[in-house]
Amino acid sequence: MASNDLLNILKYFEIDEKIGFVFPNPLTKLPEKFKLWHEIADEIQELIEKNRLEERIQQLPLITADTLNTNEELRLAHLLLVTLAAGYVWQDGPDKARLSIPANISLPLFDVSNRIGLKPIVCHASACLANWKPIREMEVFNAAMIDIITFRFTQHHGNRWFFTLTAQIETELAEAICAIASACLYGKMEEITMRHIYNAVTNATSTIQV
Repeated sequence: MASNDLLNILKYFEIDEKIGFVFPNPLTKLPEKFKLWHEIADEIQELIEKNRLEERIQQLPLITADTLNTNEELRLAHLLLVTLAAGYVWQDGPDKARLSIPANISLPLFDVSNRIGLKPIVCHASACLANWKPIREMEVFNAAMIDIITFRFTQHHGNRWFFTLTAQIETELAEAICAIASACLYGKMEEITMRHIYNAVTNATSTIQV
C-alpha cells in the first residue's frame, strides 16, 4: 500500500494507482446549455461527408463555459471543443486545412484550456486519457470493454481501437509509474521497484503485440 506522502504526490500529478494517467470515470454529458456541442460532435462524421460541418458551426451560438466548475466538466468540454475544432480545420483534407477557427469554438476552448492547464488543441490528455466510457462492467481496465465518448470521425473500428487500446496500455504502465514515483520520493531504487517496472512493461508489451 502506498504511503500518504506517495499518495499526495500521485494526487498532485493526477495519477491514479490503478490506471495511471488515464482520467478516472470521465463525464459523458454536460448540462443542457451545452447540448449543441454534443450534437455536432456526435454528427461530425456525417456533417463532414455531406459538406455541412462549416454551416453547422457557423450557426452555432457562442456558448460560454463560465458555468462549468468541476474538473470533470472542464475535461469533457475540452474534449468536445477540440473535436469540433479538429473537424473544422481538417474537414476538406490536409491540403486545404483551415488556418483559423470561429470564435464560437475558439473562445470557449481557450477559456477551458487555461482553466485546466491544457493547450487548446487535440492532445493525448483529451483524445485518449479522458475519452472513454465503459460499455460493460470490468474488474480490470480493458479496451474491449470501453468505447470512446467522441472524436469519432469514421465508423471504422480502428478509430475507436486506436484510443481505447492506448488507454489500456496506459493503465498497464501505472504500476511502473507508481514505482518510479516512490523511488524518486525516497531517493532509492530497490529490487521491488525494478520488479514493478518489469511487470508493467511486460504487460504493456504483451498488449501491443496482440
